[in-house]
Amino acid sequence: MNLYTKCYYNRYRNFDYTRLVNIMMEDLKLTQNAGLIIDIGCGIGRLTRKFKPCSKAVVGLDISLDAVKIADSHISGVFFIAGNALSLPVKDKMCDICICTHVIEHVRDYSLLLKEICRVTADGGKVIFITPNKKWAKFSLPFLKDKTHVKEFTIDELKKAVSAYFSVEKIKPVSMFTSFSFLNPILNTFFKPDIYISAVKRSDTISQALAGFRKDGSASSPP
Repeated sequence: MNLYTKCYYNRYRNFDYTRLVNIMMEDLKLTQNAGLIIDIGCGIGRLTRKFKPCSKAVVGLDISLDAVKIADSHISGVFFIAGNALSLPVKDKMCDICICTHVIEHVRDYSLLLKEICRVTADGGKVIFITPNKKWAKFSLPFLKDKTHVKEFTIDELKKAVSAYFSVEKIKPVSMFTSFSFLNPILNTFFKPDIYISAVKRSDTISQALAGFRKDGSASSPP
């Protein structure tokens, strides 16, 4: 296990992913037999596994081979693969739901990430992103700051970026404190350090997205 994977594992050892899934379910309205769900940046699969009861197929993808090995050895019924989110090893329009939590802030070319997710999402498919709110990040204690963050967003910035590829349905500040016992309800009421955004891919979205790229295939300036 590399250092980053080990730190991730220890940091989220006691996180309650059920609460996070319940927040998503409000928008996805999943019951059972949904199509393919992909969790991009799945880590060791603790969130990914929660979607098994409501989908025909679930895929977890992470750039860390160590994380994928851990997930694959502990979780059955989910297909875990190591891969780069900027070049997803998935065919066009294969995914009915794409989950991308706490990934976009780690990616320098976030526009390419959004383009790739748009490519693999089926027409009418849903996408969900969760990322730290830049306005809250400045209040973090120095030892809590994640030095691997490349780009953090405000709500307006994230909405603009995602809207270039998807039709935004909901965007709001959220909190997911689960590790502070009786303090959790208080923290979740008054502190909302993350941004939650859900969106849908319309049939004409991909052509709009491609229009943002030059004819030589290179990306135009990010939105």
